[in-house]
Amino acid sequence: YGSAGRRPNREDDPLRPESPYAVSKAEVERLAGLAAEAGLRTVLLRYFSVYGPRQRPDMAFHRFVEAALDGRPLPVFGDGLRSRSFTHVRDVVIATLAAAAEELPPGIAINVGHQEHVAVRDAVAMLTGALGVRAEIRRETPVAGDASRTWADIGRARRLLGWTPAIGLAEGLDDQIAWHRALRTVEEVRVG
Repeated sequence: YGSAGRRPNREDDPLRPESPYAVSKAEVERLAGLAAEAGLRTVLLRYFSVYGPRQRPDMAFHRFVEAALDGRPLPVFGDGLRSRSFTHVRDVVIATLAAAAEELPPGIAINVGHQEHVAVRDAVAMLTGALGVRAEIRRETPVAGDASRTWADIGRARRLLGWTPAIGLAEGLDDQIAWHRALRTVEEVRVG
């Protein structure tokens, strides 16, 4: 959706991609729309800031947890005021399975995100609090085209899929931290 438009973002809001990544997502949706017009059953799920166990190493919470566990400063792009609808991977899986099971209008877009948005600096405070460490931040230059806020309107997901996210950020961060710690324990046993 980009940084423009109303908040929270609804599926019928205009797309205003501001980064190459966002442009690629909009193009995939355009192609899926063409496939739907040709009769292919398609559903467009718009995931919002997915996190949790097995998160890719280049993603924010993965980088934050690993840095904190290593005693390094956490790399935060900008001032930490950008906010996101952080959505736990279990909630995303449940929404995806629900969408696969429903007969939905071809090419329909559905937001899959947490209905609350949280500033990155507040998420960092929650994470470091859960880890019991002091938050030392290393500010990095913001990524060009990064939206100032993502905030999912999940009304359509609620109506069509019977879905609302069940995992709040504090619980989800605890889950991700536990995964990182377990992974480190396995590595220590393997090396030791």
